Amino acid sequence: MYEEAQDCAEELWRGAVDAHKRLWQGISNALTAVCARKLGHRRGACEIASKTHEMLSPYPRHVVGLDLEDLLAMMDRFVDTGRRAVNTEDQEG
Repeated sequence: MYEEAQDCAEELWRGAVDAHKRLWQGISNALTAVCARKLGHRRGACEIASKTHEMLSPYPRHVVGLDLEDLLAMMDRFVDTGRRAVNTEDQEG
């Protein structure tokens, strides 16, 4: 599903004509980093993740319904380990 999400974010980025263009590009980059790591390209994924932090740093933590701090943390974990972050809510119940 990462690939489909990346495609969607890229469409938003390419179609944006407002102040959110760079935001959508950063979100697309985050998903590109995850996809690259999923394919085993750790070095490339790390480089993309680093650039993503730079791209998203001007934005507030919460924007367009997203928590960018959480998004970046999950991206970093996946790029580092190749595994998604465990959500404690998933473990309850």
